[in-house]
Amino acid sequence: MSKRMIALIAALLFVGQSFAQSSEQISRLEVFSDNQVMSFESTKNLSLKFWLQQLMLSALYRNEVQDSSLNEWQAQLSTSNRVYCRFSFVASLGIPERETLRFEEVLLPLSSDGYPEYIFIRQGRSIQRLAKYDPWVLRKLVSEAELPLYKNLPEVERGLF
Repeated sequence: MSKRMIALIAALLFVGQSFAQSSEQISRLEVFSDNQVMSFESTKNLSLKFWLQQLMLSALYRNEVQDSSLNEWQAQLSTSNRVYCRFSFVASLGIPERETLRFEEVLLPLSSDGYPEYIFIRQGRSIQRLAKYDPWVLRKLVSEAELPLYKNLPEVERGLF
């Protein structure tokens, strides 16, 4: 295994530990299915937090971070199937040679007809969207949440994450 790959794995483990510690301080994690909030036991909740973090890391790895608008955020916040997470503090997520993301909210709008285009993050009035995430990780997240729409998503092979 190359030194670069070992360094990347070590960095991801470090970031994952930091995020896992901070994920305990999430003030709210909600999964909506047809506009109904789903409830989960604590171990399932931790699993969902983990897969959401992995999904964000996979998008950050591909380094497709774009500015977004409050109007786009509001439109996506009203989707009937979504994962929404609000932190009680400004969270950070970063990997080497990529920008560090800072956010208070994460929004993953889900559609029944395919993969969502973006993961949205928000800190105050600053809104960004992450693209090119690993679709295998998304399938893992929505299947862990037991959302019926994951059965409609095309099968994909496991990627980098």
